[in-house]
Amino acid sequence: MYLHLAWRNIWRNRSRTMITAASIFFAVILVMFTRSMQLGSYEHIVHNALSRYTGFVQVHGKGFWDDRSLDRSMAPPDTLRERIASLPHVTHVVPRLETFALASSGARTRGTLVMGIDPRAEQEMNQLDNRLVSGEYLKPGEKRALIEKELARYLRLTAGDTLLLIGQGYYGSSAAGAYVIAGIVDVATRQMGGELVYLPLREAQWMLSAGDRITSLSIMIDDSRAQAETENAVRRLAPPGYEVMGWREMLPEMVQWIEIDNAGGVLMLAILYIVVGFGMFG
Repeated sequence: MYLHLAWRNIWRNRSRTMITAASIFFAVILVMFTRSMQLGSYEHIVHNALSRYTGFVQVHGKGFWDDRSLDRSMAPPDTLRERIASLPHVTHVVPRLETFALASSGARTRGTLVMGIDPRAEQEMNQLDNRLVSGEYLKPGEKRALIEKELARYLRLTAGDTLLLIGQGYYGSSAAGAYVIAGIVDVATRQMGGELVYLPLREAQWMLSAGDRITSLSIMIDDSRAQAETENAVRRLAPPGYEVMGWREMLPEMVQWIEIDNAGGVLMLAILYIVVGFGMFG
């Protein structure tokens, strides 16, 4: 009887029923679309930031993340990279050598992050050549540099100009080099800022007197849900004295930003549902 009365009441006023149903339908569609866009943007931002910097998981020397010193660099076994790359969900394992140096051109100088990279591996992981503003991408074995566009603007440099780098190498050795700029890239992120210079890995190792040492192995995966599983598997493979960290541990400020933005999005959706609810009950 109650179902029969309810059904008759729904169609007693067709316009009222259609308006109420339409408001609920479009509210749900809007919420689904907005929420999908919000969560999708997080995935996109995180993937871009991690591919250019830390990776989803990173292997480095013990204490390196807290003290970015070349003295805490590592010389991993040749097989370590291959063994990590063979794990499920792992798509890329990229070696990097990071240090800080003074970049100079004429009378202008600025502190910068210098990152030695394997040009081929870096290209496969984050399509760095697609970020070129001018010039061309690095070729393996050459002695040229890529420079971030904000640093290039400050130092008033263009592709083909010469950049001077002065810093400290492995175990306090002096480090200096002059490099022709192969290209200018736009890769600034919240973590890396606009002060960044890329060198081929071998050239960075030579400039810093670091031999075959690197500061990190950055690991990318194909499914963020496999983060914990991959971390544990890499930990089992890492030699003693090495440290394995996930991106949430390395980049807590990004995690906090996502959580705050996500809370704001949930609040807006709750307000929308309340407005629609009052309209329906009215």
